[in-house]
Amino acid sequence: LPSSSSSSSSISCRSVGSASTSDNASPVTPKIVFLGPPGVGKGTYAKKIAKMLDIPHVSLGDLLREEVKLGSALGKEVSDLVEKGQLVPDEIVLDILKQFLRSSNGGSVSDNKIGADAESSAAEQEQELFGRAIKSGGGYVLDGFPRTVKQAEALSEFEQVNLVLNLFLREDVLIEKCLGRRICTECNGNYNVADIYRKAEGGKPEIVMPPLSVPESCKPHIVTRKDDTEEIILKRLKIYENESKPLEAFYRERALLLDYEITGGIEHTLPTLSPAVVRGLRS
Repeated sequence: LPSSSSSSSSISCRSVGSASTSDNASPVTPKIVFLGPPGVGKGTYAKKIAKMLDIPHVSLGDLLREEVKLGSALGKEVSDLVEKGQLVPDEIVLDILKQFLRSSNGGSVSDNKIGADAESSAAEQEQELFGRAIKSGGGYVLDGFPRTVKQAEALSEFEQVNLVLNLFLREDVLIEKCLGRRICTECNGNYNVADIYRKAEGGKPEIVMPPLSVPESCKPHIVTRKDDTEEIILKRLKIYENESKPLEAFYRERALLLDYEITGGIEHTLPTLSPAVVRGLRS
């Protein structure tokens, strides 16, 4: 992996090609999938990239919960399955996702801007970012889906994504980061008390991740997640690795995968992650 300074993150392996001059001239609609292990910050970065591109951040968990809240036929089916402790089948998840993508041209699922609310902001807007014309209408960031090759194949039958961003972080740092997570029981705020530093050595980049300070008002209510023990974290990472490798290969073979190593905090990562995403989009 290439080394980097403490003020930026590095792209360690790039499978997507850079956009050509002609690609830059034609507006591209971002249709992005975010991959990454538990604790890497995938949800945080997915939301920030979606906001920058003015496209929906689509969390499958939020979609399912919203469908249940709406009381639709699919929502009732999801509710019944969850109450029985069963997993929601891929067919139902895909139906709900397909329905959302067909009806939404703006907003964020995590902000409950779906259906009619999303349609009210459906005007297709164009902007120029990092030398490329970006069209927001019809774009999206998928967060938490697909998780398997079977799901990816099913998704490709009705949607053609043009970038798959694979965020990663070296395991020892990822574990320390997960162990530092804290939650406020009053406001549900998420914080991280881990103060992480690794010097650059052996071809590995320097990593600087300062803690996310807990506000004074939250300090009396801060708790650690029950599942944030080293044993459970290692188990989750192993499960993710086994599931993710075939999925990464699936998208790498299609020249859609962009591997991106996180080496710093949000304020250090976004200045390099944002242009990497925009320039990696396939037209």
